[in-house]
Amino acid sequence: MSHPFWLIVHGDREATFVRVYGTNRVPIKEPIGHYAKLPGLSQPQFVYDLALDQLTDDQRRRLVLHLARTFYYTVADAERWLNAEGVPLLARDATVEIDEPQRWLA
Repeated sequence: MSHPFWLIVHGDREATFVRVYGTNRVPIKEPIGHYAKLPGLSQPQFVYDLALDQLTDDQRRRLVLHLARTFYYTVADAERWLNAEGVPLLARDATVEIDEPQRWLA
């Protein structure tokens, strides 16, 4: 069975997602988002949490390199930050997809 919850990113961020993950469709932990304070943004943003355990080794490696470049971390620091904090994904310009939604309706 495949992972049930996905975020499909459109618009300005789509090219970055394709470069980092190889696709604009990434696994998320839950289909219900939440607000989070993010670096560089003054107001809390509505986000979904990336399901890191569903990434391939190559996707995770590219993500760590992307975080290191974006936030001026060493690769080791980016890996530690990723493990400690996870990755909140902005909900704007994105669509949540639920595979087999009938499974989740009771």
